[in-house]
Amino acid sequence: MAKFSLSDALKKLTGSAKTAAADIERQAEAAAKQAGKFAGEFADQAEKEIAKATKTVKAASKSAAKTTKKVVANTKKDAKVVAKKVTKVAKVAGKEAGALAKVVGKEAGAAGASIAKRATAAAKAVNGAAASARVSKSSSVADLRAAAKANGVAGYSTMPKPVLIKALKLK
Repeated sequence: MAKFSLSDALKKLTGSAKTAAADIERQAEAAAKQAGKFAGEFADQAEKEIAKATKTVKAASKSAAKTTKKVVANTKKDAKVVAKKVTKVAKVAGKEAGALAKVVGKEAGAAGASIAKRATAAAKAVNGAAASARVSKSSSVADLRAAAKANGVAGYSTMPKPVLIKALKLK
């Protein structure tokens, strides 16, 4: 019968934890890359929309300039009307750019939250494995309960020591 070596078990758990952490890091990098891609796409779309709005504003400005020259020749009242139209076009363009910027910000925030949730779950898994590795049949009930809590054992707080040992599958 092979002897149980706490050192070997800790090495295996450490290796598993490192592998899990590396996997999660790769997933986080991929998610960050994807978020960056999405943010880039949204930024490109925002730039296109801003360019369209700028062209519209420029066209409206050119038209307004021509009209203004004619209007100034006629009356000051007509010049005010044209200026209001240009202002409205500029406001619409500004609102469109602001809406696109909000969409980009929301998408980037959602990607960051997803990465944070995955990292938290991985940290809990590593902590549970480490807590289990530190206990043995000779550990105190408090230590066994802490390990059971870290491993998500239901009802651990009322379990006696033999049941905790069985629940943690200690040899």
